[in-house]
Amino acid sequence: MDAEEREAFCIVERGQRRLALPASAVRRVLSGGTLTPLPCAPAHVVGLVSDRGAPLPVVCVDPWIDEPVRACRSGEPVLVLECGGLRFGVIVDRVGGVGWLPAHETGAADPSAPAPVVSAARPADGGPVSVIDPVALAAAVVAAADAAFAGDGAPRAA
Repeated sequence: MDAEEREAFCIVERGQRRLALPASAVRRVLSGGTLTPLPCAPAHVVGLVSDRGAPLPVVCVDPWIDEPVRACRSGEPVLVLECGGLRFGVIVDRVGGVGWLPAHETGAADPSAPAPVVSAARPADGGPVSVIDPVALAAAVVAAADAAFAGDGAPRAA
């Protein structure tokens, strides 16, 4: 396959899932930062970290990737994403590096995911990965925040 037909992805792990996010949406990885809780924040917003001196909201993607929601702690790696007009962090368990996947391949939506954020697993070096659409994730984060302030705080499909 030619280099023009491949796209760079940041490969990460969260729970039992290997995930890939387009490298074009990932600005940097923060590690070892202090996660400051936000009072009255929606459940999926786990706090703020300092990103080069600026506050960065950090979200837990577990509800959107079909992983049991678990506590997020200071010191866990945070991917800084910029997409859909938003800048926010996503907490992960491990950053595996950059990998290459075929460009513009669209897998069928993962039916087990509560929102159209993650694609079905597809082959990659090191094992299958599910690709996260960062724009859909940004939209889902905003929709869940809107729902939380209007109702019970549970993330909902966009």
